[in-house]
Order: sequence, then structure tokens, then C-alpha cells
Amino acid sequence: NNNLTELDVSQNENLQNLYCYSNNLTELDVSQNENLQFLYCQNNNLTELDVSQNENLQLLNCPDNNLTELDVSQNVNLEDFNCRNNNFTQLDLRNGNNLNMDIDIRYNSNLYCINVDNVEYSQSNWTFENNNISLWNSFSEDCQNEILGCNDNLACNYNGLTTIYDFSCSYIDSSSIEFVTDCYYYEWNDSTYFESGTYTFLNSNQNGCDSLLSLDLTLLSSEYSENNVSIMENENYTIGGNTYSNNGTYIDTLQNIFGCDSIVTTNLNVIPLSYNCNLPLGNGCLDPMDGTGYFSSLENCETNCVPSGIIENSFNTSIYPNPSSTIFNAEYYSEKVSEVIVTNILGEQVYFESIKSIGDISTKIDLSDYSKGVYNLTIKTSDDISNHKLILQ
Repeated sequence: NNNLTELDVSQNENLQNLYCYSNNLTELDVSQNENLQFLYCQNNNLTELDVSQNENLQLLNCPDNNLTELDVSQNVNLEDFNCRNNNFTQLDLRNGNNLNMDIDIRYNSNLYCINVDNVEYSQSNWTFENNNISLWNSFSEDCQNEILGCNDNLACNYNGLTTIYDFSCSYIDSSSIEFVTDCYYYEWNDSTYFESGTYTFLNSNQNGCDSLLSLDLTLLSSEYSENNVSIMENENYTIGGNTYSNNGTYIDTLQNIFGCDSIVTTNLNVIPLSYNCNLPLGNGCLDPMDGTGYFSSLENCETNCVPSGIIENSFNTSIYPNPSSTIFNAEYYSEKVSEVIVTNILGEQVYFESIKSIGDISTKIDLSDYSKGVYNLTIKTSDDISNHKLILQ
């Protein structure tokens, strides 16, 4: 537990016991330690370990490392061997002393064949139940002569020459289906498809089992659409990333949710601003929204569209203050029930008051909630009407 990364014992010729477990060693050279009897090197990062020169070695404890191969055939005095939880693919225990050895080589997931002195003895004494080996470990007196593979003739990767089962048997042919929507064409399993449809591919996996793959393919072509759009001359029209403000036909290429081209043709009609003077109805200057107005600008319309004051001259009206920022006072004389109406330049009514009294009339018109501009005030009875311009500033 010292976090050692290096350890040199090459000058310790008389070393018998070496405890170096729970460090960070990646290498350990004990070739000069011929008298070594007990070696505890578990829980390091060792990838190699050569004990061929340690004939007096009696105990080797090296679990929880990264060893892939180990040969203890020269360790004739070895009695206690624990190297579980490594990455062994090869292990040689043929030291002629297996009858006196206690081993633990569990949890080496890639170790299928172990070289031993005597297969029959090993199978009887070194067992899964005794915590010596894992279920997948097998014994041989010469693993090089063994053939690893699947020995079950019901499996699709059965090998009749197999001598040691390596847990690789595969039994079920698989099938799957994939649903794909794409544009124009699609590449699948080294083939290119240009039409929608269902396609299959028979594949053999690494275990020799067939796998039937299916493709349900929908291919989309470019989409075309045409839109007729009208805007006023002070407006813009935006489609995709482009903005237009002039009359014309425009073609834009967009992408739909699948990434395919969507080609849109826009016929853009720009309606010029125009205004009509709507007096004496009391609506001021109005834009008919179709370009047919008599005046080309609001300013020109308002200059020429001024009420003459009192139509039929029945009202003697006083309006003050005018301009005003909030309230206008209107005073007039009427012998009949009257109405006070205020409209904006679009002809929309923003104020209405019905006055039942007759004679001298005084009323307050509150436009504080409305935007600055020119409004039309209409005072009318059943017989007469009078229009006035209100300027809200």
C-alpha cells in the first residue's frame, strides 16, 4: 500500500519473502532471486511475470492483476497458487507437483484450457464446487493439441472437431426490421436503393448463424408548392431566410423535416398605400387596402380632407384644447338629443356618448388611452351633423 510504480530487487540474492501487494507496479523482475519462497504481488497492474528462475518458490499469490500468460512448470516446489481475476488466455501448471498444490484461478473469463500434470486428477480435485476454477475452465495435458469451439450439434456454429467447449455456441437465427425514411436514395449493406419498398439481406454472423435483416424504405422526392401572397407597400414578406418587398415571382428551396428539398414558388403582389376622404360620414381618411384610394399618401389626404366645420351649420361648437394630450372639451347648443362620436383614421370608433339633454351642452372627451394622431369628432342629431378634427399629441 505504498503506491509504488517501480521495485528493484535484483541485488537481493538471499531474498526469501517478498510482499509488494496493493501498489501500482506494472513490472516485477525476480529472475535474480533464486532463494525466493513466498511472493505476494496481488492487486497491482502487472502484465507479465516470469518465475522460471525461482525453483524454491512455494507460494505465489498474484490475483487482481492484468496477467495474460503464466508458466510455473519450473516451480517444482510450488504448493499454494492463487492467480484469480486476471486476463489469462494461457496457463501452464505442469510442474510435476500438482498432487501437492492448492490452486485458485477463478474469474479469468478468457481462460478455457489449463495445462496440468494429470487431467483425471485435476478434474477430480480442482473443481468449481471447491472454489478452484470457474465453470468454463477445462484441463489438458497439452492445450496446443486441443480445439476450442462449440461441441453441441444443435447449435448453428457446431464444430464436430471441438475437444474443449469455449461457451461460444449460438442457437437462434435472428431477424430484424428497420424502418427508414430518407430523400432520393438510400445505401444499405453495400447496395443503393432509389425506390421505396421492402428489402431483405441474409447475413451470417461470426458464429455462423444466419441473421435476416429487413428494410422498410420510404424515399421522398422534392416537394413543390406555389403561394399567392399580397402585402402592403410598407410591409415585407419573409420565407426561409429571404425577405421580399417588391412585386415579382420568387423561388426558394427549403428543407422539410426529413431534410428533403421543398421548393416554394411565391407570387408576390405589393399593394400601394392609398387613401380616400370619407367625409361627410365622419370617418376621415381611410385606406381601402386594395390600392384604389384617391390620395397616394396619408398626409396628402389629411390636407385635403378637412371638414368644413358645421354641416347645415346647426351647431355653434367650441372645442378646446385642440391639440390635446388627453382630454378635449366640447361645448355646443342643440335643441334635440345628440350623439358624440370619435373615430380614428381607419374609421374605427374609439369614443361614443349619447346626450339626452338639450340646450347648452358641455362634455369631456377622454382619449388618454389611445395613440397620438388625428381623430375625427362627429356631433349629430336626427337632422344635422358636424365634423371636426381632433389632434391627440
